[in-house]
Amino acid sequence: MKLVGKHIYIRFYKTADANELANLHIRNREFFQRVCPLLPEVFYTEEHQKIRLEQALKKTAEGQVYPFGIFLR
Repeated sequence: MKLVGKHIYIRFYKTADANELANLHIRNREFFQRVCPLLPEVFYTEEHQKIRLEQALKKTAEGQVYPFGIFLR
C-alpha cells in the first residue's frame, strides 16, 4: 500500500527503513524523553529498529498491526 500526495506519501514500513528510523529516534530523543519512559541505549540502534520492524511486519501478516510511515516526496 502506498498513498501519494503532492508533498508526502504514506506506505508501510520495510526492514530497509531501520537505519532512518533509528536516526529519527536519535534526532528526537530529547523531545520524546520528556513524555515517554526512558529507553535503553540499544533502542537507538539500527539493529534494534530492524528487529522491531520485523516483529511489526510479522504482526501485519497476521492482521494485528499496520505500521506505516509518512515520507517526503
